[in-house]
Amino acid sequence: MRLKLMVSMLTVGGLIGAALAADHALVVGVGQYPSLERSELKGPRQDAEEFAAFLKSKGFEVTLLLDSLATRGGILGKLEELSKSEEPLGRFVFYFAGHGTRSLSGDSALLPYDAEDSSPGHDIRGKDLAAAVRSVPASARTLVLDSCFSGGMLYSSKTIGRTWTSRYYVRNPVGAKGLDVQPVESSAAADTALMADSDLCYVAASRHNEQAHEDVIDGRTRGIFTYYLLSSLKADPKSWGSVQSTVSSQVARHTDDLQHPSLSRGFSSTPTFEPKRQETASPTLGGTLLDQYTIDHFDPEKLRLTMDPNVTTLRVGDRLRFYARVGAPGYLVLLERGTSGKIQLLRPLAGEAVEDCRVDEGDIVRIPPAGRSFAPDA
Repeated sequence: MRLKLMVSMLTVGGLIGAALAADHALVVGVGQYPSLERSELKGPRQDAEEFAAFLKSKGFEVTLLLDSLATRGGILGKLEELSKSEEPLGRFVFYFAGHGTRSLSGDSALLPYDAEDSSPGHDIRGKDLAAAVRSVPASARTLVLDSCFSGGMLYSSKTIGRTWTSRYYVRNPVGAKGLDVQPVESSAAADTALMADSDLCYVAASRHNEQAHEDVIDGRTRGIFTYYLLSSLKADPKSWGSVQSTVSSQVARHTDDLQHPSLSRGFSSTPTFEPKRQETASPTLGGTLLDQYTIDHFDPEKLRLTMDPNVTTLRVGDRLRFYARVGAPGYLVLLERGTSGKIQLLRPLAGEAVEDCRVDEGDIVRIPPAGRSFAPDA
């Protein structure tokens, strides 16, 4: 049994499954606005921390930006960094809790930590945010916004005596007189256009002509929307439509029918954040054994195998082992195809889970594990 055996053993490394693309999230909470008057919010930090913890429990890699870290440059800079990822991402979620506003031209905008009364230059306009999120190479993109872009019902009698605080900021630039007047028709048109994006799923705290509020719930100030949203998501709903129906009813009841969360059209049946399942692809067995090895290893730097002893001829009963040097994170699943054509699973071994096969860049994996070895029997 000469070279044929060694090449046959190389097939063990050829049938390796790549790791599932990682899910990422950028979670932002802004309650402090040093350059805006009467703008403090008490709930965004709490909301962002709890939402980040929830996403982490679902397997997301989360970047959390709070207050002074959540500047315009910090937020858009992180989105730009993600957009340059060399590998496609899995799902991507952008979450924001804080003030929103609207310009006289009808543009909706999120207010980062460095927003100013004197100028909208640091605002993050809705269309700019959409473009930045769209540039992230993800399989699905969701924006969850616990903010609002309308002063609607600002002076409703229903708000008198309530502990609610609005997350809509009325900007009064230096030298301005009176209140900031909103162009209702253009505002509705702008929001409708954003929410109609076919490739972006928006889950918003309120309708375009409503405010989003925070309130003291369970002894802590929280965004009313985020509180009920997390409660619903933790029950593992199957789709955003189910979430929207439940949360909208709860938020409306809490706010005396003044606030109704909204969802982009066409996303009712879209799954929420349940963990993705590991999928096992059937190996392709066409071509030579070496062809099989190179099917998903066009770059030898991702996986290198060495045999010990490194010889071209083995006798029946000789002991041998392999060492796999890993050049990229993933899951190392090993199959052997014998001369009879029968395929055997070598990794994971009986009693091991798929998660035991996770490897990282730089790992050197002994196959089989210490204390065991292979031996040709024919």
